[in-house]
Amino acid sequence: MLSMRLLGLALASLSFSTAFVPPTVRSGLASASTDVSPACKLSDSAAPVETMSLPRWFQHEISITAPSRGCHLITSDVLKVINKDISQIKIGMANLFVQHTSASLSINENADPDVRRDMEVALNKIVPASWNRDGTFLHTMEGDDDMPGHVKSSLMG
Repeated sequence: MLSMRLLGLALASLSFSTAFVPPTVRSGLASASTDVSPACKLSDSAAPVETMSLPRWFQHEISITAPSRGCHLITSDVLKVINKDISQIKIGMANLFVQHTSASLSINENADPDVRRDMEVALNKIVPASWNRDGTFLHTMEGDDDMPGHVKSSLMG
C-alpha cells in the first residue's frame, strides 16, 4: 500500500472591497492639518475608498493511504481537511504537493468512475511493469511496479 503525504496544502486569499468613510471621519481628518488648502479638503459626501484585506494563509499536512496501485479520487480527503478554511475566504487557491516519488496529482473528471480505470490502463500500456523484468529498467530492486511508478508519476506531473 502506498501512503501518500500531501505537504504544503495551502489556501491563500486576497480580497479587495470598497468601503465608505463617514463624512464626520473624513472632515475630521481634513481639519487635523491647518495647512490644507480649501481645494484639498475632503468633501462631506460619502466617497468610495478602495481597501484591501490582509492575505489569509492556511496550511495543512495530510496522509492518504491508497488502497491499491492505480488512480484514486482524493477530493473528499482534501475537502475534509480544508472545509473550515474554505468558509473563511472568498477567492483563493489550493496548492497540493505530494512528497512521494511514485505518486502524482492529476485533475480529471469524476462523472464516470471508468475514467480512473481507463487512465490506469493507458498508463500501464505506456509504461508496462514488464519493463522491470526484460532489462529495460536497471532500478528494479524495489519491486515490479517501482520503476514504472516513478516514470508514470513523472509523466503525470
